[in-house]
Amino acid sequence: MITVEGLSKRYPLGERPAVDKVDIHVRQGEFVAVMGPSGSGKSTLLNLIGGLDVPDHGKISVDGLSLHNLSEKRRTLIRRRKIGYIFQNYQLLSELNVKENIAFPMAMDRCPREEIQMRVQQLIHALDLKGKENSFPAELSGGQQQRVAIARALAMQPRVILADEPTGNLDRRRSYEVLEILSRLHREERLTIIMVTHDLSVAGCAERVLLFKDGRIESDIRQTEVNLQRALEDFLAELQA
Repeated sequence: MITVEGLSKRYPLGERPAVDKVDIHVRQGEFVAVMGPSGSGKSTLLNLIGGLDVPDHGKISVDGLSLHNLSEKRRTLIRRRKIGYIFQNYQLLSELNVKENIAFPMAMDRCPREEIQMRVQQLIHALDLKGKENSFPAELSGGQQQRVAIARALAMQPRVILADEPTGNLDRRRSYEVLEILSRLHREERLTIIMVTHDLSVAGCAERVLLFKDGRIESDIRQTEVNLQRALEDFLAELQA
């Protein structure tokens, strides 16, 4: 589903590359967490995979489509139709209510009105947002806002979900709810999910974890290969040493 080869990105003021010669292969239906300290380059990696940023070097393929050599217009269409984004700070449009925020990607893609209405109602039911349809983001709790953001990410029925610290602004209970939703999507819909996090417990929900440090992958660990919890604890201990 996702192939990254020799991916590198350096920002003008950076002392070292934010992403440095990274290779990744993610199969259809995998749930992958990218874990590392702040400034390790994991969010940059996610933005490159999703076409929000362009690499200095390397290749990116999502669902058989090469992103690295496309125009901005074409990348935008692929992002809208094949990739759903979930952000730490929700990125909801404050002037739109819940229904309108969820419908926004479909409206931008000029989907038929009846199709939009049906899909929005499906997502409101699936994400337990009944009764909040006409509420605005400022009237919602953090957990509710993130559920709206997840619904919006699912609106175009994407093949891939990219989540950047999706529980970063939530308390433990709301974080658990969001992780349950992502796990259910992975399990029932077989969506391919890449989730960036610095939280040990959050990373442990994935079936595979990429440990990221200084722009490079230090380890690629699968649940079935080793004791994932122990490996993550060792990685954190090394960072703090």
